[in-house]
Amino acid sequence: MNAPAATLPPESRRLEPRAYLDVVRSIVTAGDEFWLGATGCSMAPTIRNGDDVLLGRCDTARVRVGQIVLAMIDERAVLHRVIRIDGDRLHLRGDALFTEDAPIRRDEVIARALAAARGDRVISLVPTTRFGTTASLRGMLALLRQRIRRARDSRGLR
Repeated sequence: MNAPAATLPPESRRLEPRAYLDVVRSIVTAGDEFWLGATGCSMAPTIRNGDDVLLGRCDTARVRVGQIVLAMIDERAVLHRVIRIDGDRLHLRGDALFTEDAPIRRDEVIARALAAARGDRVISLVPTTRFGTTASLRGMLALLRQRIRRARDSRGLR
């Protein structure tokens, strides 16, 4: 007869989002990278629900439009693209969304997305051949699609 599995009290099973992001920040600040499972569809088609996203250190002074960053907005973790920078304020939006998030300060960025893995395919989210030429080409194609969408949005086309 098998012994029943030990269970933890519900409050000890999960980290709150802010504590979880503090762990991620510690890992990437130390120079390591972290694979995070994406949930939701706000970044489709670049990042889809269930994709794994490789996060790395983000030099907040060098954040640029077009980069995908992890931040805490309204008590939830978001992995969204920087669409505009106003001084120390970053404006983020998911690729599949029509409205942007509330602006955040540069120092509120936790990590930068480097790559997304979907099954056995990798999409590079930064200009590099580190993940292979095909992954780099997939990433450039995703960025081109996003820029076309942004141009259409700015002209009122949807």
